[in-house]
Amino acid sequence: MSCEGKQKCSLHLRVKTVLQLHESVQGVSICTSTVGMIRTCQIYSFRRSSRKRLIGTQVEVENDCTLVSPNQQVQVTVKTVPSFCGVTWTSTYRAPECINEDLRRHVPECITGRLSYVDDREEKQLRVSVSEMLEDHDYHLRLCSKDFICYGTGASALVSTVLENCDQITLIYIC
Repeated sequence: MSCEGKQKCSLHLRVKTVLQLHESVQGVSICTSTVGMIRTCQIYSFRRSSRKRLIGTQVEVENDCTLVSPNQQVQVTVKTVPSFCGVTWTSTYRAPECINEDLRRHVPECITGRLSYVDDREEKQLRVSVSEMLEDHDYHLRLCSKDFICYGTGASALVSTVLENCDQITLIYIC
């Protein structure tokens, strides 16, 4: 996860590979592809002077440039440049879902806000509280009657998170 602010994080896939450098290996290619997206490849080349010095030693190559979405499946292919003995490593990775607590707090696509309510029958009021909202994002709330079917055109309330230092907003509906 890479963050620019409290609720402005993005997920990046980190691919690390270790290989024993051979004189004919000039670099490593790391390719990623997802369903419906173009395959992207990053080639890491070893300079001729470095290659000569490092022949026979283990070299670590790391790539963390691939941006992924929550629950996205990514296929990763790693191979030498040029292809050395046809050795290729391919694997599939699935990014964590939004049920992950860190993602629900920091990745915009996963931040939904939480609703809670208190039914005060004596005062004939329903207090609805919204917390953990995405900053700079407005929410529209509407109360509906009965089970799963929403009927009627109850009043809609706009909850704006532009309010300064607001952790929770409470709306009171009079029944």
